Amino acid sequence: MRTHGDNYLAARQGELFIGASLKKARESKKLSVEDVAKELYVAPSIVVALEEEAFDKIGPVVYIKGHLKNYATFLELPPEEMLKILSRSEQMKEQKIVVTGIADHMIALKIISYASAFILVITIVGIYISHH
Repeated sequence: MRTHGDNYLAARQGELFIGASLKKARESKKLSVEDVAKELYVAPSIVVALEEEAFDKIGPVVYIKGHLKNYATFLELPPEEMLKILSRSEQMKEQKIVVTGIADHMIALKIISYASAFILVITIVGIYISHH
């Protein structure tokens, strides 16, 4: 019979399962981080981040899931199971993604446009005054 403590321990082991499983499978196939990175067309830092479960170094959740699925599939590990474990991990629940929106870029463009128009008006007024 499982207790609450056993369930917590199993959940924690599940969180640790991802990185350790990836690294163990890679090493059992005698592949280096660089070998995997080359095969998956990613930077070696992505492979290391997955193995160390440093998901915050990878980027948005969609990228983490994509890289994990590709890496697990490449190593012939069950990607669906790994994605389930990933979605339950505390790291993923706590991850906050900051993405600049189009609105931020539009504000910058408006400021540049207004500043350019202001400089143009000042230049025309200066030319007008200097000729009269």
